[in-house]
Amino acid sequence: MSPDQFYRQFNTPLALVRLSSHAPRINRTKPGDRGHEFSEWLLLAESCYQLWIDPIHKDRFYVELKTFRTINPAQNPWVSTYGSAYIPIPVLHWCLKKSKCTTIRYKAYGQKMELGLAISMGCDATDNYHPMAHLNEWDIGVTYQSPHIILFKPGVGHTKGTTHYPMITPASRGFGSIQTSITWNDTLYKVKIYPRLVHVIKSFNSRLQGEVLKTLRGVRRRANASVNMIQTLSQVPATEIGGFRIELSIQAPTLDIARQWVENTPLLDIGFWINPTADGNSPRVNIMTTTQEGLLLNANWIVQRATSKKVFQGTDAHKPTNLQRQVTADILASFGWNAGRYRITKLDDKTAWYRTTTDGLVHPSPELPQPDQVPAGSHRRQPVNTKGPDTSVGQVLAHLNKNFTGDGGTKALVAILRKHHPLGYIPCQKDQSHGYEIWGWQPFRMRCHVRTCKNNLNLGNSYIWFADLIVTGQVPAHLFGLPAVAGPAQPTTTNTPVQSKSQMVKRPAASQLIHRQPNTSKALQFKGALQGVPPTPATHFTDKIPFSKVELVPGSIPPAYHTSWTAKDGNCMFQAIAIGLGPPKEAADVRRTAIRYMGTHTENFMPFIEVGPEGTQVAFKNYLSKMSKSGEWGDDLVLTALCKSYKLRISVLKRRPNGTLFWTHKGDADHPKCLWLYLTNNHYENLYSHKQLQVD
Repeated sequence: MSPDQFYRQFNTPLALVRLSSHAPRINRTKPGDRGHEFSEWLLLAESCYQLWIDPIHKDRFYVELKTFRTINPAQNPWVSTYGSAYIPIPVLHWCLKKSKCTTIRYKAYGQKMELGLAISMGCDATDNYHPMAHLNEWDIGVTYQSPHIILFKPGVGHTKGTTHYPMITPASRGFGSIQTSITWNDTLYKVKIYPRLVHVIKSFNSRLQGEVLKTLRGVRRRANASVNMIQTLSQVPATEIGGFRIELSIQAPTLDIARQWVENTPLLDIGFWINPTADGNSPRVNIMTTTQEGLLLNANWIVQRATSKKVFQGTDAHKPTNLQRQVTADILASFGWNAGRYRITKLDDKTAWYRTTTDGLVHPSPELPQPDQVPAGSHRRQPVNTKGPDTSVGQVLAHLNKNFTGDGGTKALVAILRKHHPLGYIPCQKDQSHGYEIWGWQPFRMRCHVRTCKNNLNLGNSYIWFADLIVTGQVPAHLFGLPAVAGPAQPTTTNTPVQSKSQMVKRPAASQLIHRQPNTSKALQFKGALQGVPPTPATHFTDKIPFSKVELVPGSIPPAYHTSWTAKDGNCMFQAIAIGLGPPKEAADVRRTAIRYMGTHTENFMPFIEVGPEGTQVAFKNYLSKMSKSGEWGDDLVLTALCKSYKLRISVLKRRPNGTLFWTHKGDADHPKCLWLYLTNNHYENLYSHKQLQVD
């Protein structure tokens, strides 16, 4: 566009641009390549977009700019200036005009705006009459949402120029994202097909791959950032991670013309790529579908292999080895980040670092589990073995990530580990006579209290160490809602053997600790998260509930375990209470009991009924009629009536929208019997204490 067209879009002194102070990496092109006309241009300024000009205007531009303020051009011909200088757009426009610049190359990325809305709002700000308008380039795409992660791979006999980037390796067997090109109706389209997972990773850390690794310290930082990302992905809803995007890049004078061309092609339909035309010009694409759990199993397996092989040992300032760089690239690719800058380990390499063991045997890698049900037509199913990784650390880690989320979940997990580890604290990886203390929360960090050690763990590495403590039997697995985990008697990542109880090193005195947490009770440690603690529940069960049937409620005090067996049909409160009371009680019986009690004790319930013009008596009668219907949600009045009817107390653990927990209690405090319920997302489940559970 011309400087005048650009100025018409941003004609206010409040709009600023920053003069660029670096030389961007440019892929060299040859005549005939798309964008070759701009391959030698200069990045002049940046905002949330980039402005490029022909470098012949650079010197004259800065001569004019000096009439406003002193800013010198960079001596490097491919760098605009040094430092960080911001100028108003009217000043930018004036200087461009005075320097005789007639063309600006405007680049903006990541808009993801609905196309029809963009055009209807006049967002197509192209300069139609510019002599270079035909070189305008547009990215038009469509995003498909799904609870499942969709990966892609070129089929056999794919066309020349197709590139694919393996992701979630090695378990995905090379599936990932694809870049290709295709000519349709004499128009060249560049195509990208990639998992929506890429957008999620970028939203948390868009600079994961970073610059070339030059020191071992940089390698460790990159690995730690990757482990944190794996931890973060475990807490993102599956519906946000799943799905994929198809994006076309096309040259057209205006956005509206580009849209018309794209709409006349089938290129945004995934079915076209799965079953291309018979002319042989269309690349065939194969699809693999997996789950969030599969991604985490694979990523945790790779991290565990790197940890067990002690890949990142060495001095910070030393130059990283080829193996250390390779492992870093493989960890990034293990959870879905592969921008093509580093070459990951070849999938058919039987001597890959993560396959070989100290005894020379080949270590099998995990394979991605497939979802049980996937909407028809959304992908082509691939026959994949659903076995998990060879170590239970990944499975335990996945369980911890799922059940101990946020700061509250981390606090609860740390508290349980400290209380139940034989040492009375969380031992250091380097030396079990040392102990970890929480060093900070923004971001979370644990640090060894011994000054000569100061071993650090970020959030992701902390959870891996917590899982290792459980797998090795140092902390009982049932405390976390897990069955007994078979594993070695001592951790594999420490050089100090676990001592017998009589030989355990006592916890250092408080004066020896650095940033030691206050020695307060659990109720104070979780202040604001819980209100009140109910009595131990007394239910009809004589046989204890198997651990495999329940899951720990993260952050609950006392530790409580919820079921997943009541139907979401509007009767869940009555069903949960019926289960707690025991057979032959059923949900319908419990509902009738509540209605009968309220009908004979109207004076206790009628004052709490919302009354309209029909009067109190009619309103209460209508309430009872509505509440007697199957599928009608129960309320606090119903809970009160049931407590009176069955002479018990009902304690409900509820979760607020912000994730914190609190208890509410119904019934007389004198009743010795108490049923526990769990309410989240308007759904009731049964709740049990640790004493009511058994390891199966």
